[in-house]
This record gives sequence, C-alpha cells and structure tokens, in this order.
Amino acid sequence: MKFLLITKDYPPIPDASGRIVSNIAQCLVRCGHKVDVLARFPEQTEPIEYDSGEIVISFPYSYWEKKLRHFKSGKASFADKLSFKALSMLRKVLLALRIKSFPDSEPIVTKRMTALAKKLAEREGYDCAVAFFRPFSNLAVLGKLSDSFPTMTAVAYIFDLVEQSSRPGYMPVGLYNRLIERGDRRVFESADAVVLPTAARNTKRALYREFAHKILYLEFPTFLPSNDSAVSAVDDGKLRFLYAGTLNTSYRNPVRLLELLDKLARLNDDRRIVLDVYGGGDCFDLMNSFEHADNLEIICHGPVDADTVGEAMKSAHVLVNIANSYKSLVPSKIFELFSKGKPVLNVSTNGDDGSFPYFERYPLAWTFHSEREINTKAASELEAFVAESIGKAVPKELLFEEFGEHTPERVVSTLLKRIEVLHDPCTK
Repeated sequence: MKFLLITKDYPPIPDASGRIVSNIAQCLVRCGHKVDVLARFPEQTEPIEYDSGEIVISFPYSYWEKKLRHFKSGKASFADKLSFKALSMLRKVLLALRIKSFPDSEPIVTKRMTALAKKLAEREGYDCAVAFFRPFSNLAVLGKLSDSFPTMTAVAYIFDLVEQSSRPGYMPVGLYNRLIERGDRRVFESADAVVLPTAARNTKRALYREFAHKILYLEFPTFLPSNDSAVSAVDDGKLRFLYAGTLNTSYRNPVRLLELLDKLARLNDDRRIVLDVYGGGDCFDLMNSFEHADNLEIICHGPVDADTVGEAMKSAHVLVNIANSYKSLVPSKIFELFSKGKPVLNVSTNGDDGSFPYFERYPLAWTFHSEREINTKAASELEAFVAESIGKAVPKELLFEEFGEHTPERVVSTLLKRIEVLHDPCTK
C-alpha cells in the first residue's frame, strides 16, 4: 500500500511526536509499504529518502513557528523574548479575528498544506493518508483530502486529548467547548478511523460513544529495546540524573524535581549531583535562576537529536520523568525510558496521573507523588532508591513481557489490520 503521513515534526527535528511518527513510518516500510511523510521543517527542500526507506517531503515553517521554536530553544536573547511577547499579543488578536476557524489556529498554513497534499495524492495515488494531532491543522488537511479522494482511506491519529488548560485566555469557556466539539465532530465524520491513546478509554464523552465504530485505541509505539547494556553509567564520582523532553510551566513544570534534587544534594554534600536536561520549552529562565546547593549542577542542553540523547542516557545513573499535569496525557517518552532498563525517577504533578499503572509495572522506578512534601525524609528515600538501584538493569525478557504492546511492530500490526479492512472496496 502507499501511505501519506501528515505530521508537524519529524527527525532530525527533536520532538516526541516526530519520533512516534518516525517509528510508525519505518515499521510500515519494513512491512513492505511505500511511505511518504509530509512534515514541517525550517526551510522547504527537495524530497529526501531516509536510510530507513521513507521519503520525507518538507513544508516550510511559518514565521510564527520559527519565532516560537527559537523562543523554546533556550537560545533567545532578552530582545528576542520581548519581540516574541509582542508577536504573541498580535497573534492573539489575529486568532480572535479568525475565531470561526478554531480549533484550526493556522488556517493559512492549512490551506497551503492542503494544496501540497492534494498535489502529492494526485501524483502518487495514495491508498491511505494518516494525519497526526497535534496541531489541528493536520486533521483539517486530512478532512479536505478525504473529500477530494473518497477512495483513499483517511485515518486521524490523535496523540493526546484537548484539555481546558489549552483554552486561549481570551476565549470564554462555553465558546471554547462548543468550538472544540465542532472541530472534533468534523474530524470524526470525515475520517474512516480515529486512533486514540489507550489512556482515553475511560473518557466519558458523547462523541466517542457516537463514533465508537471508528475508534481504535492504541498504545504509544515508543518501546524500543536496544542491545546496549543498561549498566553503562560513567563512574566519575558524580551522580547523574537525566531528563529528556519538553518542559512547560503549565503542564510539565520542573520545580518539584529541582527542589527534590536540591534536598538530595544537601544530604550528599560530599558528592556532586548533576541534572542534564535535554529538550525545549519555556522553563530555561526558571532553571537558570533556581537557587540550589553548591554541589547540584543543572545543565540545560536545549533541543538535540535523538541519537545525542540516546548516547547521553548511557552515561546517566537515573533517568527522569516529569508527569503531565493533564489527566488525559500519558507521556509517550516513558516507554522509551523503560526500554533502557535503567532506574527511573518519576516526579508526579497530578494525583490522578494516567502514567501510574505503567510505573507500577516497571521494577526500577521510584515515584515522588504530588501530595508529598519536599523534605529531608523524601530526599532520604530517593537516596536509598538510588543506592539500591545503581548498577542494576531490568532484564530484557521482563521488559518485553510488560511493555511489548508498545513496540512499533505491535502497534502498526493492529493499525494495518484496521486499515486493510477499511480499504476493502466492500467496506469503504
């Protein structure tokens, strides 16, 4: 079959959703399918065939996207930040004027991407198009493709659910809910299948009941066990923690992690504690200004490619997860952490965290729960966990037993079965 995958991010751009799409694309290629990926990049270039077999067609960033990524890179100067704030205010005005198109907040980008996607579909004759959310514009493009190419199977692949905290400040709650409901209904009506994360199974929503026949619940395909030894941390007298992912003051705030490690450092004043942070977000100023013990070192590396993070994980003693504050979001990267077989510190920010059941199945995890106070007792428990866990690794057989459903092969196999049924002329 010929596939068109529509995504915002794709390697080498460091982003969790891009890695998920890459895992799916590569697995489809290994299954013998032809895969084109329409993704956003800083500049538009000629299509590139990756070593893994997929062909990537670039769509250039908008001016806003370039500014936003620079702001989240940790490299923005004071003048850049002021300029970005002014641009953000202007964008809010424009969004308010374009409120009819919401939740598609970039209708001009949608229009241009749709034109390119239609051109590709006419030339290549795709059997199936899969659009990944976020952003909503990808799903809007899919809907227009579905209208123009009715024999092509259209799949909306949704990584996470929209939360109230995503509501723009200028928009009333009632209006926001109505517009989200309208946008989601259009997606469910135009798509032949809608993929939702397994964590959404318990979401009580009339729309999901109405379109239950279209919904396919899938795990994140991010469990990728390697042949590398999990016990390969550098023994230089330092205790190394590593966090990789996007940080955000609203839904993934690192303050509790920083305060906990500060307490740990004060208990171990004869040992240097190092926290390596890889990824973007809006928390660089917060981390750089955080007052901490002299023997706690916080290193912000900014966004880097997946290979660089993978190498850094080898030299870390403990990998770190900061849970989402949104109840319906399970960080896809936790399965990547599990695949390393190393000790994992899980910092919870939500008493109803959807990732709890997964951490309970991982033998080398310690969770610092959201309701706990950050004090010497908590730091001592973390110290004991680290002392007990360093040098240990979860056996690969046990990892596969617990998280095998998160491998790309298992996820793509289930997805393909649904697509093959939908693509059958008798069922289309």
